[in-house]
Amino acid sequence: MKISLCAAVAVMAAITPARATQPQFINTADLLSAYDQGDASSRQLILLGLAQTEGGMELANIELQTRGNSPLYCRPPQLMLTGEQVLDMIRRYSAAHSDIRDSSYAVAILRAAEDAFPCTGK
Repeated sequence: MKISLCAAVAVMAAITPARATQPQFINTADLLSAYDQGDASSRQLILLGLAQTEGGMELANIELQTRGNSPLYCRPPQLMLTGEQVLDMIRRYSAAHSDIRDSSYAVAILRAAEDAFPCTGK
């Protein structure tokens, strides 16, 4: 597992342009390109990262709700998203909202999840 994590960090670092103000910034277009041009191993690592990023956002949702705040989005609790599903959400969202391609892939995940899983009464 430690080797896989190191490999995932290496893949993300390889596709990350140097930015002084945002050292870990990977835009959506670069992420999608890296996935499309990557080999099977690179693709699996990217999918793992996408699933983990969305999972972290879901944990933030739980914490927000615990504190009495509104969640970021309202994914059904029984639905666990796979990396493939998160990738598909990003692709669909970026096709409809081309400006997101220059934003961080994490922001794209958030916006796509807000679009796919809106909270009623929010």
